[in-house]
Formats: sequence, C-alpha cells, structure tokens
Amino acid sequence: YDVSPEALERGMGAISDRMRKGVEKGKFQQSFADTTWKNLRAVHSLEELRDADLVIEAIIERFEAKEELFRKLDSLCRRESILATNTSSISITKIAATTARPDKVIGIHFMNPVPVMKLIEVIRGLQTSEETYQTILSLISALQKTPVTARFDYPGFVV
Repeated sequence: YDVSPEALERGMGAISDRMRKGVEKGKFQQSFADTTWKNLRAVHSLEELRDADLVIEAIIERFEAKEELFRKLDSLCRRESILATNTSSISITKIAATTARPDKVIGIHFMNPVPVMKLIEVIRGLQTSEETYQTILSLISALQKTPVTARFDYPGFVV
C-alpha cells in the first residue's frame, strides 16, 4: 500500500525488475521468483490489510504521521495482527501506546539497500510480548537475514 498509486506502481515495477535480474544472475530459480510474485499483492486501501498477519509501515519519520497510521491500522486489523514500524529513531513504546495492542507492536528496521543488506534491527517496546518478538525473529530467519536486537527502546537503537 502507498498513499500514492504512482509510487505503488513504481515499487511493484522495481520488485519485478529485481526478480528478473536475480533469475538472470542465477541468484535464484524462476520458480522462486514466480512463487514470490504470486504471494505479493499491491493494495489500494488500508482496509485491504484487514486480514494481514503482519503490517510493516515505512512512512515518513514523523511521529504524528505514524500515530495516525497506527491508530487506523489498530482499528482495521485483527487483534492477532502484529503491527511493525521501520522507524530508525522514534520510540517503539510511544508508537505502541497509540494502539490497543502494545504487546503486538515492534520495530523492524531494515538496512538499505534492503535486498543486499543482511542485517535487520529488531526493537522491542516496553510492552512488546515475547511471542511477538519470537515471531519476528522467525520471520527474519525465513528471510535469510540476520537480526540484531536493540537492548533498549531509545533514539538511534543499535544502528
């Protein structure tokens, strides 16, 4: 999802290009690219995220914008859904406090360029549950990335 349909289209095009290049360079098989593409879906409204198990936001680094988005996601998504932020500096605890599910809010900071960098910073808020944390570590492992966990929820985290 993106507020800009044009940006969403560019993003999907960029993913398609990376998949094609990955196959051409022998980094993975065409079947992997096909399966990945089949599992990827662009949505044009937040309501379409209603049944997602995990939503990761990567919007502007401004608390007010994240607060508004997390309030909307909290009201739309199932109670079991994990809401994650890709913030690099805003308190996870503060973002989580805007929801009725602070135990299901966590920071997942992907390093750029995401397809190349193996490191993903994981930041727990004060109320992030162990179950949420372990679920995210499992996801990172499935992505064949390396998690590094911030000891505390403070500006700058680990990186």
